[in-house]
Amino acid sequence: MAQENLYEVTSLDRELVSEAERHARELFSADQHFVAAAARTTAGKTFSAINLAGSPRGIDVCGEPGVLTQAIGKKETVETIV
Repeated sequence: MAQENLYEVTSLDRELVSEAERHARELFSADQHFVAAAARTTAGKTFSAINLAGSPRGIDVCGEPGVLTQAIGKKETVETIV
């Protein structure tokens, strides 16, 4: 059975993906940072973050928690995250 597309990708969604890609290119480091995330809030603000890998204590954090932390810290409500 084919999976149904539940959400239509909008031009705003594509812009958000571009923001994550730009952030990843700016901060790319093969040994540490290789994944980025971006979020758009209900107010239209965007936040982006990269994963934190290979820290001295071996703790890895994905980009998504970084994006959510930024938005929540600014008392924003996340509408979309990529």
